[in-house]
Amino acid sequence: MSTAERIRLIVAVLGLIALLVGPFVTRYVRALGKVHCTVDFWYPQRTGFSPGGSVAEERRLQVTFSNRKDVPVTVSEMRVEFFKEGQSLADWTRPHMDFVDEHDRKSPLGPVNIPPQLHEQRMISVTPGRADIVRELQKADRAVFVASIDGVGDKRVELTPPW
Repeated sequence: MSTAERIRLIVAVLGLIALLVGPFVTRYVRALGKVHCTVDFWYPQRTGFSPGGSVAEERRLQVTFSNRKDVPVTVSEMRVEFFKEGQSLADWTRPHMDFVDEHDRKSPLGPVNIPPQLHEQRMISVTPGRADIVRELQKADRAVFVASIDGVGDKRVELTPPW
């Protein structure tokens, strides 16, 4: 076999390897970016009065998701977890959450699709709905916003004050 034939054979083999492996490497490189989650605001939207003073009956949470990947990602679940002395509060104390649009209209919480290299911002209403739940949330010493992002995992952001 001549040198020219050997070079052609090597080039052909390398081309075949690139053809087979290329799509996997490209997909891996495109998916390397990070996804960020930041809480812009966590504030009382509606308050009521109790013997101990005013109490939040609804809080608003504004969150921004930043997708630094070259592929779209989906936030499949969002929740706020409350803790007291390191223990999670009972499930019955979990407040109801809705999206809130720019006209203050509420809609059910659902998946958020984030296109590549873009930001998505959402306002969320967090409402206990009952006085006994409000009392339990007031006892919490820690609150965490959790966003479950497909293919990325959970992003957790501390909320201050807890309620």
